[in-house]
Amino acid sequence: MDLCGVDEEVFEGARAALAQRLPQVDPRKLIVSGTHTHTAPFAGGAGWQRDDEYLEPLRAKYPDYQTIADYTTQLTEALVEAVCEAWERRSEGYLGWGYAHAVVGENRRVRYFDDSAKMYGSVSVPEFSHIEGHVDHSVNLLFTYDATQNLTGILVNLACPSQASESGQDFVSADFWHDTREELRRPIRRVLLSMRVFAAGDQSRYGLITRRPEHRRQQ
Repeated sequence: MDLCGVDEEVFEGARAALAQRLPQVDPRKLIVSGTHTHTAPFAGGAGWQRDDEYLEPLRAKYPDYQTIADYTTQLTEALVEAVCEAWERRSEGYLGWGYAHAVVGENRRVRYFDDSAKMYGSVSVPEFSHIEGHVDHSVNLLFTYDATQNLTGILVNLACPSQASESGQDFVSADFWHDTREELRRPIRRVLLSMRVFAAGDQSRYGLITRRPEHRRQQ
């Protein structure tokens, strides 16, 4: 899902509904992941954000604003519908896997000579020592094929959350995954594309040391 995270309320709600809708499927086998975009609605009761305290000014600015509670219900139902549709349309096929590398994420933990560390800390001060931690540029790929070995889907898995836009923007976006999907669909139309983020640690789309040349390059 193109969300910042998968809330337990959505996850468990979907499992409970699946137990009723698809009793032949063990709901504990449901796996849900997110791309960790920061420009997405909130869902569930994780406490990341509450809208009940400022719902009136929200509705004044956005008359069609959908509450977190309503979106949680809609998202849970959509998730259940997707699983039911996939189960009902299942057929024999093949799986294949691939492995590649792409420089997408950079570590965002800045280490200083006093042994302290800070996320997105300054690298332009005398106390700066080095960028802390591991960087994983691996891209794991899972391919699905139908019974005649025609490509039907691609699961792309890399260690970087989709937060190039960060947050605060007045729009909803899947972030860089949207553009990635659009580019992939050009040569491989009618193929299901699914993106997810595996353990990314403190990686993000920002190269702290290379921020100035990166900005200049994009001008």
